[in-house]
Amino acid sequence: MPVLAMSDGHVWGNLERLPDFVIIKVPGISTATLDKYFDVWLNPDDTPLQRRRWRVRLADMPAAARQKLATDGELTIKAGSYSGPFDYTWTQVKSFFRNDETGLDETVDI
Repeated sequence: MPVLAMSDGHVWGNLERLPDFVIIKVPGISTATLDKYFDVWLNPDDTPLQRRRWRVRLADMPAAARQKLATDGELTIKAGSYSGPFDYTWTQVKSFFRNDETGLDETVDI
């Protein structure tokens, strides 16, 4: 599940990496744009369920992406006007972001 968004250039610590975490960078996209992926799923009475609404289905990603995450612990996603090096485009990976509340995969561009 997505845990945290940081601005471009953030230096990630050793405890924020494998084996417990992977880093998915989306350069040029504001943390405010990504905030929805960190929403907490609420019970009908508005109490938190202690889980995120969105899940990144890493196990369903292409083998090359899974291998890169297993090896480097990091993927860079091209979105918007970003023109630097990247591993995948948002179009290629957005369907691996699933809203657990609705059961639907992401279709919106960022």
